Amino acid sequence: MNINSDITILVKEVIYMKKIPYHEARPISNLKQMFYESCELYKDNVAFLSKDEGTEYKEIKYSQVLEDVSASDLSLIDLGLKDKKIALIGENRYEWSISYFSIICGTGTVVPLDRMLQPYEIENCLKRAEVSAVIYSDKLEDKIEQMIEKIPSIKYLITMAHESKNNKTLSIHDLVKDGKELIKKGNTDFTNAEIDETALASLLFTSRNYI
Repeated sequence: MNINSDITILVKEVIYMKKIPYHEARPISNLKQMFYESCELYKDNVAFLSKDEGTEYKEIKYSQVLEDVSASDLSLIDLGLKDKKIALIGENRYEWSISYFSIICGTGTVVPLDRMLQPYEIENCLKRAEVSAVIYSDKLEDKIEQMIEKIPSIKYLITMAHESKNNKTLSIHDLVKDGKELIKKGNTDFTNAEIDETALASLLFTSRNYI
C-alpha cells in the first residue's frame, strides 16, 4: 500500500471537485414563495399521478396544482378559516397534498395527523390543537364524524371524497370549484397574500403527545 500515492490521488480529487461550480439556487424566504415559483417554473411538467378506484392514472401538471391550491385556499378563507388551525388526516393522495399547501401557504396552521392513530388518539389531538376544521379521507369518515359533537372548536368537516355524503360535511373538490369561481371574478387574495414568516405554520404531534 502506497500511502503517498493515495494522498496524491485524494488531493487531486479535492482540487477537481473545487472546480465544479455549485448549482445556483434561487433565494427562498418561505414555503408559499417556494411553492408558487416552483409551479410557475415547472408548470408544464407532471407533478402528480392520481387515480380513483377502477380508473387509469391521470397526469396532473404543476400548473393545475397551483390552480387547485389557490382555489381551495380562497374557499377556506371564505369559510372564515383565516389564521385558524386545520387538521389534515388521510392516506397519500392528491387531495392531501393540495389541502396541505392550501393551509400552509396562506390560510392558517396545518395540523397533520397520522391516519393509523386510534380514534381516541385522534380525538385527543384534535381537542388539544383546538382545530376549527378537519380535512379527512373518506376512508376515515366514520371515525371523524363520530367525534364532531365531542369537540366544540370544530366548525367544518371537509372530506377528500369527490362529494360529501350528507349536509354536515363539505368536499375539498367542491371547495376547489368554488374557489375557481372566485378567481374568475378577479379575486387575487392568494397570489397577493403576504406570509408572516414568524407565525406558526404547522403543529406536529409526536408519539409522546397522542395520549
